[in-house]
Amino acid sequence: TPAPAPAPAPRERLPYRRLLLNGTVLGSIAGAFGASWALALSHAWLPVYLRTRLELTPGGAAAVISAISAFSLVLLLSVPPLVDRLRRRGRSARWTSGAPQGIAVLLAALAMAALPFVDGPAPHLVLLGLAFGGHAIVFPLHYMTASAVVPPVQRGAVFGVVAATGTLPGLVAPYVTGHLLDSTDSPGAGYAHAFLLSAAVMLVCGLLALAAIRPERDARRLNPAPQAEGSKPLAQ
Repeated sequence: TPAPAPAPAPRERLPYRRLLLNGTVLGSIAGAFGASWALALSHAWLPVYLRTRLELTPGGAAAVISAISAFSLVLLLSVPPLVDRLRRRGRSARWTSGAPQGIAVLLAALAMAALPFVDGPAPHLVLLGLAFGGHAIVFPLHYMTASAVVPPVQRGAVFGVVAATGTLPGLVAPYVTGHLLDSTDSPGAGYAHAFLLSAAVMLVCGLLALAAIRPERDARRLNPAPQAEGSKPLAQ
């Protein structure tokens, strides 16, 4: 059945504390954080991993990275139009643009966790594609869900905070991975620990995004409907 009409985003300025600490914005940040962790890891360590652990040639490693980028591009081009189509049919923003963020990060986390336990090049490459490319839809969608609960006049500032917080893994993930590689007996063990830690971070982020992003609910809380004339507030 069609979802109720979504509550409009508040138009009056609100305290930034209320905006940044509501579930939809926090869940959007969590989704972006999990996706950015995988993205930072792929930029810093995936080429080295392909060359040293999978023993690919430079051309082979470049082909794998290009294939993962192509997979991400397909998701970015296909998912947002699908979201718009579902919204026009009356589906709620929680399930059209909120839940997909959590699910994408969760699937990428599961693929990341499976990498240390899979042998054979074909399944390994499939998992690499899911782990490092399947999260791509989070980046456009988390701005859509955050904008649904933020007044237009404050979106620039809130988006800046969301972007800065959500991309913190770019500072953390490469360093943590390098530390794990240096502190283990073998590169294989180091990568296994790094993948499992990354999967744990992404799993938490995906669950938070899945549970917390509820744009309609939070928009109504931030922008309550005015009382009808002559009505009295309920007794507390």
